[in-house]
Amino acid sequence: MRRFALILIIICTNLGAFAQGRILWANDSLHLFNLASTLPADSAVAGPIPNSPLPSGRTLIVLLYAGTSSNNMTLQSSKNLSGAGWLSPGRMGQEHVVLNSVPSGSAAFFQIVLTDNTGVRPTFIDAATVNALTFGGSYFGTSGLFTAIPAAGLSYPNICTSASSSTWVGPIQINLAAPHTPTVALGFYAVITIYGAPGVTYGIEYTTVPVNTNSWQSLTNITLAQSVGTWVDTNVNVLSPGAVQRFYRVVNQ
Repeated sequence: MRRFALILIIICTNLGAFAQGRILWANDSLHLFNLASTLPADSAVAGPIPNSPLPSGRTLIVLLYAGTSSNNMTLQSSKNLSGAGWLSPGRMGQEHVVLNSVPSGSAAFFQIVLTDNTGVRPTFIDAATVNALTFGGSYFGTSGLFTAIPAAGLSYPNICTSASSSTWVGPIQINLAAPHTPTVALGFYAVITIYGAPGVTYGIEYTTVPVNTNSWQSLTNITLAQSVGTWVDTNVNVLSPGAVQRFYRVVNQ
């Protein structure tokens, strides 16, 4: 049986240079998806990925990005590595993909990304800046950037016997994404305390020029749940360089 990774099929009926590119997408035993590091709950399944979900409840997802420019590639396919999307340990089920905004007959850029269902799936990526934070899941792996020439054809997915192929180098190692390190920033913000009647709505206004009676601008409205309420103006950190002093007032609505 012929082993293939990303196989680009030559189609019987050529649509011309501006036809959408079409590919047959899969991976073989030389290009497995491997879990190199795992969450504690998934430690027993390290190696070629099993059928998802993993013991931790994560479902691994393989994403295909392609474009005519490496700094603006579009998500072309998203496949859960579970059920029919999973073929065997470390392998995905093959898929025919019609490429969006990628013409046939000329070299295009491709990148494979592995993530899981706790992250996001960006519509566009820049190959130069792709990392685990881009996707935000527990797991992350990527093929890196490679090129291939998509084919075209009216008879798709019926194919001719001749074919050309292109692939990434070696297996894709999927690692536990580094935990996001929280950051703390100190700031000072104005706190407005309102004394009034419960159930009544009051308006909060501000100005930077209190001598100008026409300069007051509305910030928000607040309905008191009890006789005292507070509101914090998070729009201005008084510690920020160049912060302009604000003056506040409360008005009846």
